[in-house]
Amino acid sequence: MLGNMMNEQLLISGVLEHAIKNNANTEIVSNTVEGGIHRYTIKDSAKVIHVNTGILINLIPLVLIFIIVTMKLNADTREEIPSICKPKAQ
Repeated sequence: MLGNMMNEQLLISGVLEHAIKNNANTEIVSNTVEGGIHRYTIKDSAKVIHVNTGILINLIPLVLIFIIVTMKLNADTREEIPSICKPKAQ
C-alpha cells in the first residue's frame, strides 16, 4: 500500500491552523490544581498563543545582545586569566 507524501513540513503552527480551520469551537477541558475545571476553545487558545509568540519574537534581540555581551566578557576574562594560571617553567 502506498502512502501519501506531504509537500510541506509538519509544524506545530500548521497543526494549530488546521485545528482552527476545522474545529475552532471545540472545547478543551482540564482540571486545575485547585480542583476546579478550566474550559476554553481552540480559537481562544490560538489567540493566547499568537500573543505569546509575538512577545517571544520581541525578546529575541535582547537574548542575542545578552549572548554577545556574555561572550565579550568571557573573552576579556580569558585574556587576563592565562597570566595567573600559567604553569611555572621548570
